[in-house]
This record gives sequence, C-alpha cells and structure tokens, in this order.
Amino acid sequence: VQMLSLGSMYAWTFFKVNLIQSFPSWTTALVNLNFTIMMCLFCLGGVLAGKISKRVSKQAQVIVSAVLLCVGFMGVSFLPVNSPGVALVMLYICYGGLTGLGTGIAYNAVQTSIQPWFPDHTGLMSGLLLMSMGFGTLIMGNAAGALMKVLDVFATFRVFAVFDLIVFAALAGF
Repeated sequence: VQMLSLGSMYAWTFFKVNLIQSFPSWTTALVNLNFTIMMCLFCLGGVLAGKISKRVSKQAQVIVSAVLLCVGFMGVSFLPVNSPGVALVMLYICYGGLTGLGTGIAYNAVQTSIQPWFPDHTGLMSGLLLMSMGFGTLIMGNAAGALMKVLDVFATFRVFAVFDLIVFAALAGF
C-alpha cells in the first residue's frame, strides 16, 4: 500500500497543468524543473536511507517520510497565487525537495524491509515493488485528476498530504 501511495510523486503530470493555469507566468520549462528536482531528491533520499539504515529503524524512516510528504504536499497547497516568484521557489522546495526526499527514504525503507523475506528472489521483489509504485502512479494520478474536477489543485494537494500521512503512519509497523 505504501508503494502505491508513493506513486503520487509521478502524479506531477496531472498537477502541473492545473498549476500553470493558476500561475500563467510560469513557463513549461520552469514547471518541469520541479520534476527534475524531485527525482534528484528521490535518489538522494534513497542514498540517505541506505546510509542511516543501520542506526535508524525502518519504522522511523517511514514516519520521517510521512512527515516529509505531508509537509511537502501541504506546503504546495498554500502557494501564494499573488506572488508567482515566491510560489515557484516554494514549489521547488516543497514538492521537488520534501516530497522527493520523503519518497526516496520511504522507497528504500520498504524495499530493504521486504527483500530479506525472499532471499532467493531479491531481484524479483525489487521489480514487484517498483511495479507497485508504477501502478500507484496510475491510481494516484487518476485520483488527482478526479479530485481536481471537484476541488481546486490546492485542495487536492491537501488531500494528498493527509492521505499520505495516514497511510504511512498506519503502516509504519510493517
């Protein structure tokens, strides 16, 4: 379930269209930079989680991830529409930085928790976990699209913030 939830990072394509409508001065290149930042921090989060894995429990890593995702999505939900420059920096920090880092930490924590259960099939398990994250993109992306038909983009980010916090906090004891 956590890996499905992590697919929300790839829901960016659904969000960016609505954000560009809210901030018409933003160019596609400026908005696409956010995804690049997020992917870099996703990788950095995975490395960080690997470095601390001997000293910090998987449950603690997942809780930290939940907080990062929640704060990141919640931060984006409060972008100042009347200040597009400030909003863009906030977007990079909150969505690109915090959610990217949180996703990387969570991905590593879940993967390294599951692999020992299947010592003869670690490659298969890694592939299935990655596939579940990809499937989560389908689910979370469509959920974002559906929510933005009834809510605005900012309220949708708040829903994602609360959803991720609840899912990760509830499943932190895997």
